[in-house]
Amino acid sequence: MKIFRFVFGALALWAGGAAAAQAPLLLGSGEKDFARYPEYGIRVVVNGDLNLLATYDAVAPGLLPAGSDVRKDVEHARRSIHDLCAKAAAHKLELCFSTDEVKFPVPVWDKLLKDAPERGSKNRIDLASEEFWKFYRAKYREVLQAFPEVRYVMVRTGENYASHKKTFAGQTIRGKKIDDAYFVHMQRLINETRQLVVDEAGRKLIWRTWDLGNEGFHANTNVYDRILAGVTNRTGLLVAVKHVQTDYWQYNDFIPASGAAAWTRSSSSNAHASTRARAPIRTTSAARMARICAGRSRWAPRASGAGTSVAAGAGRC
Repeated sequence: MKIFRFVFGALALWAGGAAAAQAPLLLGSGEKDFARYPEYGIRVVVNGDLNLLATYDAVAPGLLPAGSDVRKDVEHARRSIHDLCAKAAAHKLELCFSTDEVKFPVPVWDKLLKDAPERGSKNRIDLASEEFWKFYRAKYREVLQAFPEVRYVMVRTGENYASHKKTFAGQTIRGKKIDDAYFVHMQRLINETRQLVVDEAGRKLIWRTWDLGNEGFHANTNVYDRILAGVTNRTGLLVAVKHVQTDYWQYNDFIPASGAAAWTRSSSSNAHASTRARAPIRTTSAARMARICAGRSRWAPRASGAGTSVAAGAGRC
């Protein structure tokens, strides 16, 4: 079982004040026996890729024709999610869709590469183009309307596994480097997605930061601060810093961005729980990680702020 532990909890982050005393929000995934989730205090199940559920009929009728492989994938995924919604409801659990940054069915991807390519690239979409945003918004609106039972959407940044399915393709916000365009695009993606998920659909949005290496959103406090400085409307938004020194990633350092901002102090971790022995799941809070990091001499964070370069805060805990 994988567990996502948001240390201060959804209510604390979204309501504030007295809600800070509420229990943490726990999300879990990977467990087929839904009766087990409540044993760990989990009330939200992360399951279902939002990208696999859209037909785009509202903006491009016929682009995913009936009988095509990609349409069959979408229809199969929709049936599976409807079944999952019923199963979750029977156990009084809520559902959370999980998705990567930019991911589309191949016919949509090919159309966007043709109509809105990134300048100087043959395999990236221009994230500033209105054609891209037309399809991006249509995806969220269609899927969230079709599945009112799903109360949360989790967007993971920094990785993209569209390549795992032959009928889908995608890209990360980050290109070859972290430059000014990266910040502009990431800020807009967060702001636009929050508006779609929270303001329009009435759900909650979890932004899960995760980049390979030590210079990205989750690991460099200057990158983290600069991105979030452009996210001024934070209603219904929770930012999760993924720390990765766990069962799967023992070689990684703790992430210094954990606890960097009071409104986003949260963490998610990968942990195993034996389905037979039902062993306890190990989690580490952002506060504990911050204390550990403070005592580690290898990490010397630099102050962020005006005039600080992106690379300045790249440190190791």
